[in-house]
Amino acid sequence: MSDTDDTQFRIRVYLPTGYTCTLNLFGKATFAELREQCWQKKSKDFGCQKAEARFRLYTTGLYFSDTQSISYLVSIYPAFEGLGTVDRYSLLLESPPEKGDRIMREKMKVDGKKPIFWQGHLLKCSKATGRGFWKKQYMIFQNQTLMIYQKQEEFTKGKKASKYIAMGAIIPQLDHHACQTASKKFVLAFDIPAGQGTKTGICVIAAESEAVFRSFVGIITKFIFFKKCAMVLNILPSLYRESFAKKEGLFRIAGDASRINEYQQHINRGVIPDFDALIRDDSVHIFTGL
Repeated sequence: MSDTDDTQFRIRVYLPTGYTCTLNLFGKATFAELREQCWQKKSKDFGCQKAEARFRLYTTGLYFSDTQSISYLVSIYPAFEGLGTVDRYSLLLESPPEKGDRIMREKMKVDGKKPIFWQGHLLKCSKATGRGFWKKQYMIFQNQTLMIYQKQEEFTKGKKASKYIAMGAIIPQLDHHACQTASKKFVLAFDIPAGQGTKTGICVIAAESEAVFRSFVGIITKFIFFKKCAMVLNILPSLYRESFAKKEGLFRIAGDASRINEYQQHINRGVIPDFDALIRDDSVHIFTGL
């Protein structure tokens, strides 16, 4: 029993349609109860069957199973604050079509219900060497995607972005050779793999000031750190089951490398597996390896 089980908490859920559902629940309540109450109030806003939608932290991909409690949410929530501005105990209810920002990337538009971590003007180079033409563009880092607009007005008027970069696992490179040869001062490079953006290859970006540069790089670094922590917490609760916890060499025995890589690619694309449903006796070492 947790100390917070008999304490009531205000939970805000952002639904797939953009509406919110605010509930007051005791710590001992489960996510199954939260799901049921949201369904009773806003079933039309799920965008899928009741059991298909998944609860996650609003600002990162930490998911909750129906058996977990609000007390568990309360205990881990403070560790993930500081990425975006949002009310405490805010959750995103994610329907299957929204996994990995798929709809958002298809429409090439920012999604009003998902968290925006950073927005502002940056310079994008026309060449991967950093020695080409620099064009000022308006960029918005939302959820797991960097949307690139030609002008800020295009964003404010609800028009489509010109490009996107999937930020699931792309780390800003500050020591890339393009950063050394670039004709600008505050430069970073993204190496975009196939399927992770509108255009693959090296993308060179610069900020007009050190403050903007530090702000942009800092928020991406924090996003990646939070995502890694979230993946650990997505997997560990399932390993508490007695049958797994007693396994000899639980973390020592290697899992199937190809399967580990397959799941890693899913995570990189922002399509987080339902680990609780996948972890079994014959697959547990894949996930401890992951």
